[in-house]
Amino acid sequence: CPPAYDPPPSHPSPPHPSPSTRSVIRVVTFSMLHLRSHVLMPHVPALLPAILTTAANNVQPDIANAAKSCALLLTYSPLSQRLLTQILEQLRILVSAGSWHLRGCVIQPLQQLAYRGQFLDLSNSHRDAFRLLLRQLMLDTQVEVREAVSGVTSGFVRLHGSDERERMLAWISKQVGKGSTLAARHSGVLALSAIVMLAPYDVPGWLPAVLERLAGFFSEPQPIKKTVTKTFGESLKAILTFHPDRPQPSSPPSPQSS
Repeated sequence: CPPAYDPPPSHPSPPHPSPSTRSVIRVVTFSMLHLRSHVLMPHVPALLPAILTTAANNVQPDIANAAKSCALLLTYSPLSQRLLTQILEQLRILVSAGSWHLRGCVIQPLQQLAYRGQFLDLSNSHRDAFRLLLRQLMLDTQVEVREAVSGVTSGFVRLHGSDERERMLAWISKQVGKGSTLAARHSGVLALSAIVMLAPYDVPGWLPAVLERLAGFFSEPQPIKKTVTKTFGESLKAILTFHPDRPQPSSPPSPQSS
C-alpha cells in the first residue's frame, strides 16, 4: 500500500525522509527495474507525488537523487487514459507547491509523460492539461524552473505540430504585452526560444519572423538578454555545423548600434 500523501508544505525545506519512505523508494525502483510495474499501476497516482516530494528534499542528496530516478521510472508504467488523467491531476497540485525545488522536480516526469502520451491518442482534455502545466511552469517565479521547462515546451510543440506553434505564439503575445512583469516577459522570450529550437538545423518559412521578434528583446534586462544571446548563439552554431556554405544569419543588434 503506498504511503499516505499530504499536500507539500509551503516552506522550502521539507523534513528528513523517514525510513518507510526510503523503503518505498527501494521497493518501487526494484519493481520497475524487474518489469513488475503492473503491480504498482493502481498506486502510481499516490506514489508519484510522495516520491517527488522526497526528491525535492536537498537535505540528503543521496535520497533525493534516488527519489528522482524512482519517480522517472514510475512514468514508464503502462498508461491508460484514466491513469494519465489521475497522474496529471496530481502534478497539477505539485506545480503550485511552495517549494520551487518541488516544482522543478515535476519537469522530468512531465516530459516523459508528454512523450509517451503521443502513443495514447490523447484526448483534447489531456492535451489541454499538459499545455496548462507547461505554461504554469513557464510562468514560475523561479528563473531556474522557467529555464528548465523551456526545452520540454519545445518538445511538446514539436509533437503537436503547427497548430500548437500558433497557440504558443498567441500565448507569447500576451506575456510580453504592455505592462507585463519581468518574469512574464522572460517566460514569453523563453517560449520564443523554444520555438526557434523546433528547427535547429534548418530555416523553415516561419522561422525568420520568430528570430526577428526574438531579436527585439536583446536590449531587455537580465535574464531576458541572456536568453536571447544564448538562443542566437545556439541557432547560429547549429546552422553553420550542418550547413557550412550558408550565409551567416545576422546577430541581434547591440544597444550601441541602435
